[in-house]
Amino acid sequence: MSAADRRIADPGTARPCIVTRRLVLAPILLAVARAILAGDLSTVSAAPGWPHEETLDGLRHDVARGDERGTGWFVRRHDGRVIGDCGWSGGPGPDGTAELSYALAAPFRRRGYATEAVGAFAAWALARPGCARLVARVLADNLASRRLLDRLGFGLDGVAAGWLWYRREADEPAVDTPALETPALETPAVRTPGQREPERERTSAPKRGLVVLPVSSSVMDWPARQQGR
Repeated sequence: MSAADRRIADPGTARPCIVTRRLVLAPILLAVARAILAGDLSTVSAAPGWPHEETLDGLRHDVARGDERGTGWFVRRHDGRVIGDCGWSGGPGPDGTAELSYALAAPFRRRGYATEAVGAFAAWALARPGCARLVARVLADNLASRRLLDRLGFGLDGVAAGWLWYRREADEPAVDTPALETPALETPAVRTPGQREPERERTSAPKRGLVVLPVSSSVMDWPARQQGR
């Protein structure tokens, strides 16, 4: 794990970066969310079409909650560009249910990125203590999202106000999870406001399997002014 990846992770809650063959899911810090909502995109390398309104709406909810443990993850390609976001809308509730959310910029849809990102995030989330199930809602005419949830082991659980609700229990395996690998990590696209962009850094050769990169405060090179925000 590069020093740059350590800098973008959450110093207070040790949420991980989740690495797949083509993507890095990087935790969204509240300071970064506030900057994006203020129109400051200097903290990210934004791909065309991102952020979109769904992203901004999710960031508003994250900032309103004010709890960094419940914010989402950026979906970042290994070329450094942020192409979307995903997460679990505040984390699991008292009954262990968490609502899955995800969205990609239009130019990057129908290329397998959503399956890769959501599949990796769901696998990580459902292995967390306190998360018994994930639910997701999609509009009935959103066939792409419905197929994605079907592939990842979610079953139709109900219909309400025009929305289809899907559900996957922690002990239910995915039906079709794509092969994931450890990539050579590059400098992440996410920086805290005012932080200089570090030089690019590459690490080890690819290896099979989903890789979760935990971060603890003891290994963080994090400015004290950011911890006191």
